[in-house]
Parts: sequence; C-alpha cells; structure tokens
Amino acid sequence: MSNPVKYCQEAIKMDLRANMATFFQKFAAKQGLSIAKLQIIVDVSRNTFYAYVRGKGNPTLSSIECIASCLGVDPIAILLGIYDPGSSEVSVLLLNTIRCVSELTPEDRAQFIKLFIREMVRLWDTE
Repeated sequence: MSNPVKYCQEAIKMDLRANMATFFQKFAAKQGLSIAKLQIIVDVSRNTFYAYVRGKGNPTLSSIECIASCLGVDPIAILLGIYDPGSSEVSVLLLNTIRCVSELTPEDRAQFIKLFIREMVRLWDTE
C-alpha cells in the first residue's frame, strides 16, 4: 500500500451498493461458488440478486440482515464490502470508534485523525 491516505479516501468514496456488490463477489470467489449458486443460497429472486451483484439494487436493512443470516456473516460485512472471516469484530470495533471520535471536540478529532493516519502509514510501511 503505497499511499494509505489516498487508499482511505477511495474507500470512503465507495457507496454501500458498490460495497455490497464487492462483498458478494468476494464471498462467492472465496467459497468457490458461482453467483447463480449464491443467489439460490440467499433465497432472493434472480433479477433482484443480480442487481445487488452489479451494485444497482436497493435492499432494505431487513433484506441485508436476512442475506447475512443465510451466509453466516455480520450484516456490517456486507455493507462494508468485506469478506474476511473473523473481520466483522474488527469492523464493529472500528465503527464504534468512529462513533466515539465523532463526539470529540473538533480539535481532538483532528488530533485523533492525525495520530491514526500516522499509525496506519507506519503499519503499511512495514508490510
């Protein structure tokens, strides 16, 4: 990862539909499933599911929860576009951290972001 700040900016630009599409593609690939087989597993109509996979669908939160339950993953993983077994705990921790940081004063938020990015650069430079 040569430029972590640019990477973070690009990640933020991704919308939830694109994240969902990424998740389904990663999940299918890592599980050795076709998208057609995945559609059967999640029990969503073919046209609807293919819209999700193309980043065009607009599922309700309850639909996302139901799909997540069928796949045995956290709904957050679908919304973030992350399929890495065991990573949902980290995602939830990060989301809680973001909530807490949002409650800081603007000065403290700026300091947190500065320290966070510095640490991420350090971690990425060691890879």
